This record gives sequence, C-alpha cells and structure tokens, in this order.
Amino acid sequence: MDEKKDNDLEYHLNDPEDVIKVNNHKKTIIILLSVVLILVVLGVVAFLIIKFVFGKKDEDKDKDSDNKKKDEELKFNSYLNISYGGENNEIENTFKTNGSNYNDVLGEINNGKNYEQNPSRNLYDLYIPKNLDKNQYNKIILLIHGGSYQLGDKSDLKDFCESLAIQGNIAVTMAHTFLNNSHLNSTIFRIQDEIATVIKNIKSNLKEKGFDETKLEIAIGGASSGSHLALLYAYFYKNSPLEIKYVINMIGPVTYESQYFYVLINKNDTLDQIDEESIKKYEEEKKIMPLYVGPYFVQLMNIFLGYNEYNNLFPMIKSRETMEIDTESPAYKELLEKAKLSFPITYVNKNTPPTICFYTGKDEFVGVKQYSYLKSEFEKNGNEKIDLIYVKGLNHVIYIEGSEEAKNGLNQLFGKIAEYSQRYFTPNNK
Repeated sequence: MDEKKDNDLEYHLNDPEDVIKVNNHKKTIIILLSVVLILVVLGVVAFLIIKFVFGKKDEDKDKDSDNKKKDEELKFNSYLNISYGGENNEIENTFKTNGSNYNDVLGEINNGKNYEQNPSRNLYDLYIPKNLDKNQYNKIILLIHGGSYQLGDKSDLKDFCESLAIQGNIAVTMAHTFLNNSHLNSTIFRIQDEIATVIKNIKSNLKEKGFDETKLEIAIGGASSGSHLALLYAYFYKNSPLEIKYVINMIGPVTYESQYFYVLINKNDTLDQIDEESIKKYEEEKKIMPLYVGPYFVQLMNIFLGYNEYNNLFPMIKSRETMEIDTESPAYKELLEKAKLSFPITYVNKNTPPTICFYTGKDEFVGVKQYSYLKSEFEKNGNEKIDLIYVKGLNHVIYIEGSEEAKNGLNQLFGKIAEYSQRYFTPNNK
C-alpha cells in the first residue's frame, strides 16, 4: 500500500491537483444546499401567502355563513315564544289505592309510595307561535324523546317541535324519569303520571299567558321508546287533564311479545307492504325471521315494572353459552303476563284515539310486525282510525341528512299530522 496515501493530510498537501478537486466538490455541495434552502424558503413563503389569501376568503365565507345562519335562526325564532316549565310541580301517584289508574295486578308494584321529585328530568319546553289568537281553539302537540327508556333528552326533538310550531301548533317536548332510577320508585307507570303532570302544567301555563283553557286541545307522540310511552298514555291513561285527540307513533314498539319482533334476513330486500297478510307471505318466503330473544327483552320488561333488571332472568335462559331466552319457561310467561299491562297493544279498543304510524323497512329492533299487529287489533275492534307512513330504505334512524327517502318520509309525516289536526281538533268556525 502507498504510504503517501495512507497519510491523507500529508498526501493532499503534496498533491495540489487533488486539493483543487476537493475544493470544487465542496463548492458544488454548498451551491446545491443553498439552492435547496432557497427553494424551501420560497415554498414556505408561497404557502403562507396562499394560506393567508385563500384562508382569509374561507374565514370571510365562514363568517358570512355563520351570520346568515344566525339571521335565519333569529328570523325563524321570531315566530316563536319559547318558554320552560314543569320542574316545581308535584307528581301525583295515581296508583295509590283507589287511584284512577289502579290495577290489582300492579298494586304490589306501585305500592302507594309517593314519588320523589326528580327536578333534572321533570321538565318540558313549550314552543308557542306568537301570532295565535288566544281566545280561539288552539292545538297542542306533545312529543316524548326516545332512548330505550334510559337515555335521551327533550332537546332531541327540538327541531321537530320548531317545525310544528311554525305550522301553527303549540309544540311541547318533555323529559321523563329514566327507568334505571330505582330509588325514585321508577316504573313505566310513573312516567305516565309525569306525562299527566306535564299536560296539567301546560294547561295552567297557557292559561297564565292568556289562553282560553276551555279551548285547548292536545295530541301526543314520540320517537322509539317515546312512542311507546305516548301510545300507552293515549290508550290506557284515565282522566288525562286534556283529552288526547290523536297519537303520532314514530317507530314505536307496541308490544314486547317475542313473536312480534321480526327483522329482514337480507338487508337488501325491500318489503313493499307491511300489513298482516303481506307479513305472513314474507314469513313463508323466508324474507323475515324472528329477532333473537336475549336478556335485553327480559331486562326491559323488568324495568317497566320497577323490578331489578335481572329479576328472574336466569330461570329463563336456555343456554349459558348463547344466553337465549326460553319463551316457554314458566318464569318468562309469568313476567310477560305482568309486563303486558305496560304494552299499548293491550288497551286497543273501538274508542282508541286515531293513530299515525311511521315505520321503516330496515329497522333491526322495532321490526315490521309491530305495525301489522297494531293494525289488526284496530280492525278487530272495528276501529279504522289508523294510518301508515312506511319508508322502506331506512332503519331505526328516521332522519338521515342528505337522504331523499328520509326527507320524503318526513314530509309525508308532517302532511299527515296537518290532516289529522284538521280532522280531529275542533275547528275555530264552531
């Protein structure tokens, strides 16, 4: 090996040609790095300029959009007088001995204890159109939110109430005690008393605002579990502070009997009709199948009645592996007999209030058999005052932004509500 090359410093000092090459190489690298740095700096400057120019435009656009939205809200709400009430009102327990809704079977469940106040839930919002004639007949529509009886809030139906109020109705949305509040003596029948208390308070509230209380009329409705509560009140509750003129049932269960819970086998199938005859045909064609009956059904029926949600659960289970419920077991049948008193279907008769039903074709929980069962009970009792709005492509969510089918379905619903109001509320020319 060349010793001269081993000593790099000595080698280059003695070789000017190599020194020149190294210096040229260094200069090239420095020039390239300088060019890259300049390009990066220029890129950052260009990005900041673009961001500033276009970002300012977007910001101005957002501000314009926000201002427009605020103006629209201000204009929209100028039609309404929104007030609140309900929190300081006593809730009468109508299940005390000889109460108007007392039932021997339920006597042990609703055992005469006074309800404790639940101020965080016993509330309602009142949407009053400002241009109403307070001396004429006025229409009230009370709505109850969904949430499996244990979730949700009155604000969930705010938009729906505002739309109803714009159409000239006094709209109300209420909250209720959740059914997992056992320390409040919570049953589905307590909520019925809460609905009555809200109606009583609405009546006195409107009277204080100058409305003629003798000309106040009311309809009631809800979504999902809220529909169940509204239907039960309209069909079952005696001595309501205002007579229920009609009911709006949006995807509400009318029973928790297992044979009436069916779902689509193929989610892409569409069922054109959901009357009883069509449902039988779909069963034969294997288009629908029974919903798996698990502990959830038992839990719900228990909490309706104020029992521990797992009360009598284990004697009903076929297999600990699948947790499927044996609907033929004595424990299940005993619970079902009591729970039937909390199902709206139990109380259908020839005088049951007119009912608007809104159901969807792909609902995986409140299945298509719920409507056909309710319609058949109406027909058996010679009651023809029931109508259906059926939206094939939706599931248990009735509003999906951007969905034309959902939009059309809701338009039909509001149209039907207007039709029922004209038909069943007292007109002001009388």
